[in-house]
Amino acid sequence: MRFRNVYGALFIVIILIVVGGLYMHRDYYQMAVLVSADNESSPEWPNKRKWFDARKWLETSQYIKIDDFYVLNERYIPIDVLDDFGITRRLQDSIKESINIEPALSSLNDIDAIVFFDLMKDNLS
Repeated sequence: MRFRNVYGALFIVIILIVVGGLYMHRDYYQMAVLVSADNESSPEWPNKRKWFDARKWLETSQYIKIDDFYVLNERYIPIDVLDDFGITRRLQDSIKESINIEPALSSLNDIDAIVFFDLMKDNLS
């Protein structure tokens, strides 16, 4: 009878270790961005964290997770001239493709390409 209790306790400890390991593995791929809270009375005001699954990037060898908010791109290619219409146009096209995922970007999508270029001038890094 005593061995049955020992094996039962050992089984529970092993299950807890496995479940904890799976949780930590899943948590590695979670990242967050800060977004504005809905109202000032919210406990998360002024910013709240919006979590997303970054598995698509973190499973490749190109990106290394620094913390919950930042990744390091090991194959970064520097851009010499940031104030280029082609760069801001690609950025605006990416915003247009992302509206279904993040509807808050729709106001940036409605801006004319030239106005968007002027808005982004000296603001890209």
